[in-house]
Amino acid sequence: MAGYLGSTPVPQATQHRESFTATEGQTSFATAGYTPQFLDVFLNGSHLSPADFVATNSSDVVLVVAASADDVCDIVSYTPFEVAGATFTGTTTVDVATVGGTLGVAGLVSPAAGITVVGSTTVDDILLTAVALPGTGNPSIALRNSDNVVYHQSGSADQIVFLDSGQDTMALFHDDAIQFNIDNSVAFDINGAGEVTKPLQPSFHAVRSGNQTGYNANSTGDHTLVYNAEAYDIGSNFNTSTGRFTAPVDGTYQFVATAYFTSGTAITQAWFVVGTGRAEGTDVVYQNAATDFPYQAITIKLDAGDVIGWHPYVSGNSNATITANNNHTWFKGTLLH
Repeated sequence: MAGYLGSTPVPQATQHRESFTATEGQTSFATAGYTPQFLDVFLNGSHLSPADFVATNSSDVVLVVAASADDVCDIVSYTPFEVAGATFTGTTTVDVATVGGTLGVAGLVSPAAGITVVGSTTVDDILLTAVALPGTGNPSIALRNSDNVVYHQSGSADQIVFLDSGQDTMALFHDDAIQFNIDNSVAFDINGAGEVTKPLQPSFHAVRSGNQTGYNANSTGDHTLVYNAEAYDIGSNFNTSTGRFTAPVDGTYQFVATAYFTSGTAITQAWFVVGTGRAEGTDVVYQNAATDFPYQAITIKLDAGDVIGWHPYVSGNSNATITANNNHTWFKGTLLH
C-alpha cells in the first residue's frame, strides 16, 4: 500500500485498537489505557451498547455479561481531538469549549448563550451587545459563585449596575453619578457636580414635646437634659426616654445643643456627658453672661456603644424648668467620619 500522499494530518493516530481472546467466564479486560466515553467495544464482531460494559477507570473494560471461552473482544479507544496552532476562518460553532492555557481573540466574539469563565481571567476589553439578565433587557455580565447567587452586573449604553441575587441595585456607575446602595436604599451618592451625599449617615434632631420640670442643673454627675421627641432620627440611635444618643460605630461626631430655661435660671456653664461621666474637653463657661438660653457645639471622638447627652449647669438650682420651644430647645448630632 502506498504511503500517505500530501501533508501528514494533525493530530495523528486518534484511534487505538486492542483485541483479546476471552477465557470462560471472563468479564474484565485490561487495556493499555483509554479516555472514558471515548471507546467502542465489540464482542465477536458485534458492537456492544454502553449499557453492556463498564469503562470508567481509564484502564479496565468490564463486561456486564461474562464472555465464553474463545470469544473475541475488540476494544477501540479514541484520543480526544486536540487543536494546536489552528487558524479558523469563516463561522465556527462550538457547543462547549475548555481552554487550559491562553485563549487569544483578535476579533469579535459573539456567544449566543454567553461565556462562563472559571478561575482567574484577565480581559482587556469586553463589548456588551446582546446578552441580557432576566427582566433587565440590558446587555450584561453575570458574576456568580458556585451556587450561582452572588451578584450580577448589567450595563446599558451609559451605565453599569451591580445587582444582588434578588435583582436589587447594589451599585450604579453612570456617566454623571456614582451610587452605592444598602438594602436597596442609597447609602452613598456622588452626582455629576462631584457633590457627595450619604443619606443613611447616622444623624438626629431632637426637641421637647412639653416643658421639662425638676431638672437638676446643680448636678456635676451624669444628669442630662431629656429631649423627648424627634424631628428625625436616621439610624434610630437617639433615645427619647433618656435624651441621649448612642454611637453606632467608632468615629468622629458633631453635636449641637441648646435649651430655653425659665426666666432667671441664669445657666453659667455646660458640658456633655459620655456614659456616666463628664466628657473631658467639652466644658463651656458663659463668663460674666449667665443665660437662660445656653448653647453649645462640639466635635468629639466616640467608640461604638458610647452614650452621650448634654448638661447645662448652674450652682444651687436642682429644680429648673426647660421650656418646650422648637426654636430654642433642641439637640442635633451627626456622624462626620
